[in-house]
Amino acid sequence: MLLKRGAEAELRTTTYLGLAAVEKARVSKGYRLAALDDELRKARIVMETRLIAEARSAGVSVPILYDIDLQDTRIVMEYVEAPTAKEVLESDLVRTVYLGI
Repeated sequence: MLLKRGAEAELRTTTYLGLAAVEKARVSKGYRLAALDDELRKARIVMETRLIAEARSAGVSVPILYDIDLQDTRIVMEYVEAPTAKEVLESDLVRTVYLGI
């Protein structure tokens, strides 16, 4: 089931080895040259997974990466039942406690 669709990727709920998961698939852009598009999407998958791994090693609570597919430019990761970063940043808690609004 589609969770979110952004300019660069689509997030879908799925399962991985019986576990609740999210698949993030980088979307091909028709206006780019195919070779350039493939390289950009692969590079972004590599960078994103590297940053997630570095965050985890630094003690940040991030989803567990289950599968990284460079050919299909997708990542399968742990499904975490929680508000999105956008929802948290737009919440009343952030406005009142952190911003004093």
